[in-house]
Amino acid sequence: MSPAEGITGLQIFFLDQTYARLGSTYTQEGKAEFCIPVTHYGKTILIDIPYLQLFGTVQVPEQPNQDLEIWFPGEPPTLPLFLP
Repeated sequence: MSPAEGITGLQIFFLDQTYARLGSTYTQEGKAEFCIPVTHYGKTILIDIPYLQLFGTVQVPEQPNQDLEIWFPGEPPTLPLFLP
């Protein structure tokens, strides 16, 4: 998923390595903003987008000096085929 795709209203979950939820947010025009707690700097966080069945990990830098940008590659959805 990239901002160019402009998907709005998808819920994204952020989890720690024990799969405990850190929080969630919704996309707005393909973008989602979430504040990562300082205690997770230098650690791996998990990102889950259930609707798109996407799951990934992100390594947060020890001292992030800017916003982190995370992209998931998007693929066209497979539409069901209805035959008469």
